[in-house]
Amino acid sequence: MKPMNRRHDEKGTALTTGAVLLVTVFTLILGIAVDLSGQVQTKRQAFDVAAQAARVAGQHLDTDRFLDTAGSFRLSTATARQAALHYIEQAGMAGQVTIDGTDITVTATAQYTPVILPILGIATLPVTATAHARAVRALDGTER
Repeated sequence: MKPMNRRHDEKGTALTTGAVLLVTVFTLILGIAVDLSGQVQTKRQAFDVAAQAARVAGQHLDTDRFLDTAGSFRLSTATARQAALHYIEQAGMAGQVTIDGTDITVTATAQYTPVILPILGIATLPVTATAHARAVRALDGTER
């Protein structure tokens, strides 16, 4: 029987180990890119929800005051806040609404569930977006 050459026998093992390591690293990098782009998409959706909730809140005027004071207006704070929070809730998110006179600030909060990052122990990624709106009175496109 012929003695085995150890150097020749281990050559394929080193190449296989390197290839497996390289594929693993590339898979993790690709997975992180996919999950982070998913988080960005969720943030974009949260911003859209916050902006629409602010718009919805801006439609709730204090009509009694508007009619009594010949055109001066303010928002019905409680109704506007409730409408915005309801809109955010319908979108499956949580949120906060701040109303200061005619200025409306809405913050929507969501969670993105990653696909690959749980391998690294990251189960969710929080997402928060804030939008602002201001209720104005306009006539023929000119603020009054």
